Amino acid sequence: MKMVLFLFVVLLAGASTYSAAVPNEKSNKSPDIWRQMTVTAANSEVLSVVGYGTTLNCDYSISTGEDLPVTVNWFRGYGPLSPTKVFSCNSFQKSTNTCVNQQIHDSQFAGRIWLGSGTPSLVVAPVGYYDNDNFWCQIALEGEEFSENGEIGVDTKSVVMRVQEGDYENGRRLAVSVSDDNVNTNVGDTVTLNCNCSGSFCTWSAYWYKGPVNLTHNEYEMVYERVSHQATSGPVWSTRPLKRT
Repeated sequence: MKMVLFLFVVLLAGASTYSAAVPNEKSNKSPDIWRQMTVTAANSEVLSVVGYGTTLNCDYSISTGEDLPVTVNWFRGYGPLSPTKVFSCNSFQKSTNTCVNQQIHDSQFAGRIWLGSGTPSLVVAPVGYYDNDNFWCQIALEGEEFSENGEIGVDTKSVVMRVQEGDYENGRRLAVSVSDDNVNTNVGDTVTLNCNCSGSFCTWSAYWYKGPVNLTHNEYEMVYERVSHQATSGPVWSTRPLKRT
């Protein structure tokens, strides 16, 4: 069975994702067709104005080119371990632009969020001042397709919403980027996942996550942390690789 590790690197207000494909030599079971989900975000950051509408762009593709039913989830929060689900849509397909069931999970967004036309992009109208946050678009294959394809059947991307009211604009403290969304490797290889940070707060703590590690796509495993400790001479870091017991 082919395994894919979805790794997130999070530095406070910014986040990016990797998927590292690793064949599992211990299993000889595999579906006839591998279907890998790839989520894309046109912009990592969107500047919005209080009282007006905005769109958090999100799109996806399935490696086979099929238009299969998918589950669309939108979350908000700094990292994958403690996000708040704000919107969900089951059995979404681009060809029909419909959901079998859709739900707003956060009452703060009642009546002012919905999916864009033909895509899982999230429309927010009107924008509120406290909408300033990091939002996550997660797309997952449903049913048999997901059970056969496992972790490669789900992907997530983040979009930061910066909210402006009058002359005041919420500044973004940092931006995180990765050089490649997908990295293919083999068992026993050494692989480097490159991550870059820009902004005035890049000395803050950084975390790497793997996942999702459960069938409902809402649990992630922290695999590495670098914690910043302030000292008179400047920030001092302690690092710790975390392994599953």
